[in-house]
Amino acid sequence: MLRNLGGLASGDLAVPVLAGAGLTGVSFALDDSARAALSGNDLAGLRSFGNRIGAAEVVGPLAGSLFLAGRLSSNRRFREMTYDLAQSQLVVLGVGHALKRVVNRERPNGSDYSLPSGHSFAWSAMATVVERHYGVRAALPAIGLWAITSAARIASDEHYLSDVVAGAALGYLVARTTVRVNDAALPGAASPQLHVAPMWDAGGRGVGLGLSLTF
Repeated sequence: MLRNLGGLASGDLAVPVLAGAGLTGVSFALDDSARAALSGNDLAGLRSFGNRIGAAEVVGPLAGSLFLAGRLSSNRRFREMTYDLAQSQLVVLGVGHALKRVVNRERPNGSDYSLPSGHSFAWSAMATVVERHYGVRAALPAIGLWAITSAARIASDEHYLSDVVAGAALGYLVARTTVRVNDAALPGAASPQLHVAPMWDAGGRGVGLGLSLTF
């Protein structure tokens, strides 16, 4: 968990960080027009569904259930994906709540903690983890759910467009970091090495083996 959090500071994320920050900045200028276009819209009956599907009480149990399924599966790729999903959602929960309180932006409906959108954050991370393991086609259902829940949050006056874009960018960064950290050593970190060497007593009273583990 700590490695995943620390991985967010990795230099190889510089380009995605700058791109996400730039898109979020541009989206601020579109907040009012996006709100005017979507506020109160039922989204063809999908608004209520979108609000529910992105809630923590839905995403959390879903990630947890997939994690348990992965522990029982003999498919290594599926096991690794479900582990990354669970890890990414833990990071999303911690980072999302912290950022909401630091930024403390007012929601369109007047309540607190608007940026980033937790719904967008969670589903963006889910979609990215699936994409990293199985490719874009496999991730399309998760991407679709991200789009629905993001639009629903704007239509319900719970978030601005920039909140949703920030959540999507952060979800991508967290998922990309989680997959990289869990599947490979951090840059500059050595892989664990087990060394076995013969040993003997200087007085000639016995011999044996010495084991050492470096990591």
